[in-house]
Amino acid sequence: MDLVACLLCLLISSRSWQSSWASGVLYPHGTTEGDAVAPKNDDGSTGMIHITVEFPYFDSLHTSLYVDTNGAISFLREVSQYTPDAFPLGNNWRLITPFWADVDTRYNHGGVYYRQTTDASILSRANGDVRGAFLSQGRFEATWAFVCTWANVTYYRRNEDTAATSNTNTFQAVLVTDEIHSFVIFNYDVITWTTGSASGGSSGTGGTPAQAGFNAGDGKRYFSVPGSRTAAIIDVENTTNVGVPGRWVFQVDNAEVTAAGDCSSSSRGGLVVSPIQGLIYGGTEVFMSGPCFNETDDLVCKFGGQAVPGYYVSELRAKCFAPPLFNKQRVSFQLSTDAGKSFRYRAFFIPTYHYDVEYDVVRANRAAWDNGGPYVIRWEVEKLNTSLVDIDLLAISNDDNGQVELHWIPVTRGMANSGTARLGELIQVAPLAALSGAIRASSAGSAVEEKNTSPVLWSDLHTLEWYAHAYITAVLLGQTKNAEHTSFIDDVIPDLRDRLRSTPKNWESIISALKVYRKDIAGSVCRSWFAKDRDVPLPGDLPPCPCTLQQALRDRGRYGPDPTCYQGSSYAYNCELNPGAEHCVISSGCSQSGGATQCCYDGKGRLLNVADWEIGGGTLDRAHMTCSHPHQVPYVSHFVNDVAPQHFCCLWSESQDLCRSTYFRRRPSRDCKGYVPPRIVGAFGDLHMVTLDGTFYTFNRLGEYVIMQTKDKRFVIQGRTQQIPTSRAGIMTRATALTSLAVTSGDGHVIEVNTTARRPIDVLVDSKRVEYNDLALGFMTGVSFHTQNTTALGISLQQFGVYLEIQSAAGFLNLKLFLPATFKGETQGLVGTWNDDPDDDFMARSGTVVPSNATTRNIHVNFGETWRTEENTSIFTYYNGTSHADYQDLNFEPLYEIPFDFQSNETRQRATQVCGTIQQCLFDFLMTEREDVAIATREFVLGIEKAVNDTKPIVTCGYLATPLNGTKHFTGYFAGNEVTFRCNEGHTLAGSSVRRCLIGGEWDGHKTQCRASGTTRLSYGGFLLLVLSLVVTKDMVL
Repeated sequence: MDLVACLLCLLISSRSWQSSWASGVLYPHGTTEGDAVAPKNDDGSTGMIHITVEFPYFDSLHTSLYVDTNGAISFLREVSQYTPDAFPLGNNWRLITPFWADVDTRYNHGGVYYRQTTDASILSRANGDVRGAFLSQGRFEATWAFVCTWANVTYYRRNEDTAATSNTNTFQAVLVTDEIHSFVIFNYDVITWTTGSASGGSSGTGGTPAQAGFNAGDGKRYFSVPGSRTAAIIDVENTTNVGVPGRWVFQVDNAEVTAAGDCSSSSRGGLVVSPIQGLIYGGTEVFMSGPCFNETDDLVCKFGGQAVPGYYVSELRAKCFAPPLFNKQRVSFQLSTDAGKSFRYRAFFIPTYHYDVEYDVVRANRAAWDNGGPYVIRWEVEKLNTSLVDIDLLAISNDDNGQVELHWIPVTRGMANSGTARLGELIQVAPLAALSGAIRASSAGSAVEEKNTSPVLWSDLHTLEWYAHAYITAVLLGQTKNAEHTSFIDDVIPDLRDRLRSTPKNWESIISALKVYRKDIAGSVCRSWFAKDRDVPLPGDLPPCPCTLQQALRDRGRYGPDPTCYQGSSYAYNCELNPGAEHCVISSGCSQSGGATQCCYDGKGRLLNVADWEIGGGTLDRAHMTCSHPHQVPYVSHFVNDVAPQHFCCLWSESQDLCRSTYFRRRPSRDCKGYVPPRIVGAFGDLHMVTLDGTFYTFNRLGEYVIMQTKDKRFVIQGRTQQIPTSRAGIMTRATALTSLAVTSGDGHVIEVNTTARRPIDVLVDSKRVEYNDLALGFMTGVSFHTQNTTALGISLQQFGVYLEIQSAAGFLNLKLFLPATFKGETQGLVGTWNDDPDDDFMARSGTVVPSNATTRNIHVNFGETWRTEENTSIFTYYNGTSHADYQDLNFEPLYEIPFDFQSNETRQRATQVCGTIQQCLFDFLMTEREDVAIATREFVLGIEKAVNDTKPIVTCGYLATPLNGTKHFTGYFAGNEVTFRCNEGHTLAGSSVRRCLIGGEWDGHKTQCRASGTTRLSYGGFLLLVLSLVVTKDMVL
């Protein structure tokens, strides 16, 4: 079913509605609402109206408009034409036409009313209309609206009674924007005529009837409401694309207008899913639009390989509930309307987990949770919209092979939805052992294990001390069979059975008694975990840590912020497991072992190490937070293997010795020995380049070029330059700057970043626009987008360890590129050949080297121009009939050098004031006559200098351990640092008491030991034997 057919279905289905009902479609209007009134006229206009926002329309921003009497709103010019022409129209006729016809307001009581408004009630109403019309706009928040109403207006009459007022129309256009997206709502109250007499009409009909729709003014792009310029338009008050007769809703900010309600039964029709991400646990209510749904459809949704039932909502919407999806990578989402026989509609869905947010089910009073209870949870009653709720535990454990297992355990059934519950008092069954899990609250009877029929609420993933106590109680009462010590918890049960011999044998008594022994329970669990974990080798393929926090913050291609501990976090429990740390990072790349390096730094930027009893130090984790691995589940495996043991060993055992000899022994810190910082290059301003070997040069040709590519072309960055206009309207410079970048992600995808007046940062992935606010959703495997404000974007390409830092300034793009040392010897393009030899930086595509001291023109022609892209090698997207050739100008001749008298003395003096001695800034100021361009260049140069300084290589000698029975004092492990050792009383120092880190990266002196005083030395067969006395505390595990 095509769009017109689907719309006709809507028209037919709404015939039973009377136009008197449709009067409710109009937004409040009239002078009592503060409207201005257009002058009474025929074929006139209000004149230019300045609006208080930049209204996006057909991908352009507008700050003024005209209200035209003949049923139109125009942007670039007034429109007085009374007979509507067929769209598309050119000549800058950029129109919004709710009902373009020959309106005459001179002789009757009707009029044209308009106002721009930020009234909360109007914006709230608009939000509801937009969100209801477009599934993808669930977060839309209008900031401005323009309400324009043609109320009781009649048509132009030639040779007819000009006093007649019986045939009148009332219709409305509402323009709405959040200054990013924009929408237009057409509301039709009463339509009784379609045509004026001068347009061939008779008594208001016939001739050339009214046109409703949108026209870009370029002769190409338009949208017409079905029935336009036909007799059927008289019934527009009874049609709709949103299920409300008389209302039509459109999105108008993009290059093309999108109509709401564009449903299709064709497999070619798009499927829109919202939200596109949900918790890994499952239960997210997912809505769908795109197909035309029928109540008789047998709907099935498939998330990856898991099928769940779907539910009909309306002709335009359906829904389903996501199953558990323990996968960081996005999964395919498929929809079947025939009970799963075929899946004709496809999209994707992103399972996710957030460590640094508060979940719908809140663990109240976290201090109590860490000190034996009470274990209270809270939730908002309204979010479940039910009188009775069920509480379940999703318990997570590892089997003997390290595979994650999921278990659904009921906590309580059918309790009153009071918004609070005490888990320790509710749970009465604990059939199996588990140390990690999450709590689910759902409408009573609506959720059975992973299957849901209504929305559910979840807690965070947490360590299950409360459930461990319940499990022990169940075993002691004989309700659960102790499975021969197969879990960490089971090992403590024989001892507790003995200790609790006299305790009454009921649930409440034992649960209460276990609080006394919680430290002992934690210690026993810790030792059991340690005994099993030490049989598995630690990952040996993990990268070293950056030596300083500055390096870690810059090396975003290989290290990302740890969501549990990072600078600027507002989360109440930030750095809970890394006390004393200011910021932690995690290695981004997915290793073959599945592990990860966590690196943590204090407030001075110093790398912390748990072996120095800096408990905020990072750890070598057995399971990466987000990577997929054959024996691991993203998020969950990390929590089970690396987080839960820390709770038992270090927090709840309250024994520093136990923590140090178990958890930190199995999860040690990594030092920075062997770390190599990234190399930084830049492309900025009129176009200045910094090569990988540190050469600055200018290349300001016009076209598309290879900024960098690897020799095997697996990694490619291309840039598009355009001319820089001067500050004088219509005057162009002989200078160019970047307006677009395109980069391959390593798995066949292409990411494009453009800058426009409307969108400073505009991102396309595989030629499809991704909204800036959606970039952080994690929809690309191995790619992370870092968003801070709408003028900057960071892109981490984890497969390559590359980071791109892109800024939009003065209408152009500036690029910093951070490359790991693995690219050395593999680069080509405008950034040069990376081999630490600047003399061959200007290597042409043919392999010919242009001398580094060549003239600027020689560098342009014989080096830079050889890296212009060809049509078959370009990775850019071309829209609206454009092609590769449209962006190339082989005849453009830049100004290679600036003559001394190129600008006035006054201009040169101002340039010096702005730029100081920064040559690229001076060049851009004098070349473009634009201070904003020069300032952007100045700030970029200062920024790249700081980035280079932050990533200077640091010579380190690596970690030096504290000798057994001794202490050490140190300031660091870098070249020039000293480490001083002392032995405890009763021990004598052997080796060096002071060791210095040498510039070559090695420690001087000899290994330090603390030997017990009076150690007996025995010689046997030429070997020296030492008999040592060793004191071991009761909590140490050797």
